[in-house]
Amino acid sequence: MYQSSGSIRLVLGIPMRTFLFISIGILTVLAGWFVWQFWNKAQKGLRWTTRDSRDAYVDCAKTLITASGITVTLLASSAGSLTRTPIVVLSVKVAVVCLILCVVFSMAVMLALVRCHELANSRWMRQEFAAGRAANAQVPQGELTNAELAWIIVPAFFALVTFLCGFVFLGIVGWHF
Repeated sequence: MYQSSGSIRLVLGIPMRTFLFISIGILTVLAGWFVWQFWNKAQKGLRWTTRDSRDAYVDCAKTLITASGITVTLLASSAGSLTRTPIVVLSVKVAVVCLILCVVFSMAVMLALVRCHELANSRWMRQEFAAGRAANAQVPQGELTNAELAWIIVPAFFALVTFLCGFVFLGIVGWHF
């Protein structure tokens, strides 16, 4: 899987930088496809939000924040004991930056989820009252608009990509020990 050919390190028979470029490209495309599925389904009418669905997605964002934060903390505390080869130093720096960006984007996702859910719920309650029906306040729900969905999906894409790229670069650090 990992071999050295003179001064060029090979992974699966290809140079390390080529492997990184291909890996990050594939991860970005996969994350984009995953997030695009939310948008695509919403355009077909599946854009309803409830408190339970909001809480599930907020928990996912919290998991990204926790995993990224713990990893950055471990890297920062062990920075002095890491091998000082240029590829390890660069990989650690890129991983830390990616994981910190993941925390920032995940926070944006959480804030957007909570705020957009509240907007959707308020619209739904207003529509129910205007139609003369009693809205069930025990089950907060509502339909997201395209703008609200975009406010959630765009930072979610970047959170997912930076999380995955951060761990790709951490994998490189592990290969050099």
